[in-house]
Amino acid sequence: MTDEAALWLVVGGDSTIGSALVRQATAAGRRVIGTSRKWSEKSLRLDLADDSRSWVLPERVGVAYLCAAVTSMDACRTSPGGTRWINVVQTTALARLLAARGARVVFLSTNQVFDGSKPHRPANDPTCPRSEYGRQKADAEHAILDCGGSVIRFTKVMAEKNALFQSWATTLRADRKSTRLNSSHRT
Repeated sequence: MTDEAALWLVVGGDSTIGSALVRQATAAGRRVIGTSRKWSEKSLRLDLADDSRSWVLPERVGVAYLCAAVTSMDACRTSPGGTRWINVVQTTALARLLAARGARVVFLSTNQVFDGSKPHRPANDPTCPRSEYGRQKADAEHAILDCGGSVIRFTKVMAEKNALFQSWATTLRADRKSTRLNSSHRT
């Protein structure tokens, strides 16, 4: 159980979910800091590709949300060694380090840890990934659960401003205008 005033660490605080989590936690009055692999005054620099000895982390973290990862299935397929380094080796090293310091670790995962053959999988179903990305996430899940962490699996993550939905809306609006124009010219 964590202290309500304890610091929240959002690794990948500039990611889609991480940035939303930082915004919501801040708005709720929580003490929260996000990390980014880019240099920024608003976040703590942490790059999972770097040697773990170079990581500078807050001493006392109540909850750590691990939102950073290489999520491109294509990148995982074409560069499995490089993406595994970040998604499995370094992520689990960070989880172990944070857990050893007393933080509750929450790992963001994916439904890709399953093969898609059955809907509504129970949380305790054995993983059976078909893609390299799914295998990496499944391996990280197992290691994080072994050090006492928690896993949240997502099926699809949508940003507030999704380019696909915006293009659909633009097309629908244009089609609606075209339909109105055509209707008004009928006699």
